[in-house]
Amino acid sequence: MKKLISKPLITVVTITYNLINSGREAYVRQMIESVKNQTYENIEHLIIDGASTDGTLEIFKDYPNLKVFSQPDNGIYNAMNKGVSHANGKYIVFLNSDDFWHDSHAVEESVKALEENNADFSYAPAKYLDENDKFLTYFFPSMETFFLRMPFSHQSMFTKTELVKFDEKYRSSGDYDFVLRLILSGAKGVLVPLNFTSYRWIGMSSGNSDEYGNSACQLGDNECAQAIADNLSKFGVSLDDAKTMFFKRKIKRQVLENIVKTINSDLSESIRKRYLKGKRELINMFSDVPLLSCEKKIRFGKITVMKIKHYEKCKVYYLFKFLPILVLPL
Repeated sequence: MKKLISKPLITVVTITYNLINSGREAYVRQMIESVKNQTYENIEHLIIDGASTDGTLEIFKDYPNLKVFSQPDNGIYNAMNKGVSHANGKYIVFLNSDDFWHDSHAVEESVKALEENNADFSYAPAKYLDENDKFLTYFFPSMETFFLRMPFSHQSMFTKTELVKFDEKYRSSGDYDFVLRLILSGAKGVLVPLNFTSYRWIGMSSGNSDEYGNSACQLGDNECAQAIADNLSKFGVSLDDAKTMFFKRKIKRQVLENIVKTINSDLSESIRKRYLKGKRELINMFSDVPLLSCEKKIRFGKITVMKIKHYEKCKVYYLFKFLPILVLPL
């Protein structure tokens, strides 16, 4: 195995706005400490604040290691792009103010995987918590599903900074659009065999409505379908096709064939082995990934693995298991 011969600078970007008013001061402090306590030493942590007015900026004065930039922005992906513009690191990772790394080796192991495999980005499993920090479920990466849904938690994703650019037309699914573009460009990803990310299922992700009255589920799902259409239009995928792919998990065989011809060889071969063997059979793409849905309770046998508080507003948000993909003939 190759030895890690360098310790490149890593940029961690956190987007903030009026955290005190939203009752998230404790969360952001936990997040900052989780970065500060990493075993990897060469880290810069950027706070991209949207001109908070509630005293949020005072929190950051307790942490002299932070680089804070505060000015109005035009949405989360505009703020994330500002983070990229200020980043000096070879690799960049976006860690939300609500989330944190529960393992101090997160950065060390991610850099090791990236450098030893000469990869463009890395990804890892994640742990989902509710607003009271109770365990909900695990989200295990499933790269073979990238053309239908977000294949991993973006808080676990380290990427070469030079490759990162978010499309600011999206309001909640710009990270998925970016991942689609990245993989379809042939970029190489590597799995980090460490569960180090804790993701809190609150805010927009939990089913709350946005300022326009759209539920997060409606907004995110519709934007995800749009991202699929935008990125797969060159394969003849329309918006209606994309909605069928995202909501019903159905894809035309020729589209899937064209996808595997485009992406990097390791992933394309994996998809071919898993999903292109049969003809008209239902293939369970999600057999290796736990279920996360908007039902009241999800049970495996006698064990309840999660509960979703806002299930009334969200018929189906993400189903990470038991949703089949139907590969259709031409």
